[in-house]
Amino acid sequence: MTTQHQPGTADHIADVQRADPELGGLVWRHSTFSQGSDQTCRDVAFTPGQVVVRDSKDPEGPVLRFTAREWEVFLLGVRNNEFDLPLRRTPRP
Repeated sequence: MTTQHQPGTADHIADVQRADPELGGLVWRHSTFSQGSDQTCRDVAFTPGQVVVRDSKDPEGPVLRFTAREWEVFLLGVRNNEFDLPLRRTPRP
């Protein structure tokens, strides 16, 4: 059975379990907005005090590691449109 996720809701992230010996079998999550052939998805996993990001096309490749606080600050910037592409930037009301 396939679960449909409603875009823009808390359940919009899909969990992906992959074997990863170096990272101890973490549960990797990716946005359901990245489905299809565009192959733009990044996977995110949460460990105690850390957030790990990898390229979904290269699950055995390098990862980026952030503290929980670094990740929180980054997400605040995303929600505030601070990382929008320059041509798409829309001021917030």
